[in-house]
Amino acid sequence: MDVTTRSFEPDDLSEVVALLNRCLTADPITSETFQRKVLLDQNFDTQGAPVAVAQGRVVGFALGMVRRFQLEDA
Repeated sequence: MDVTTRSFEPDDLSEVVALLNRCLTADPITSETFQRKVLLDQNFDTQGAPVAVAQGRVVGFALGMVRRFQLEDA
């Protein structure tokens, strides 16, 4: 299987959330919560959110952020 990596794109949202919920079963997340806590964070940068893609599907995701702005209350 050929796997490539690229930065997160808005169309990846549902596949990334589904992947996180399959892998992190003790801490499920909704699309709305992911958007609020990750995508809408002022510190979010797509370059720090790579996705791994194989056969047109998201098979991996990582998130790294550098805090340039204070963390908002969750």
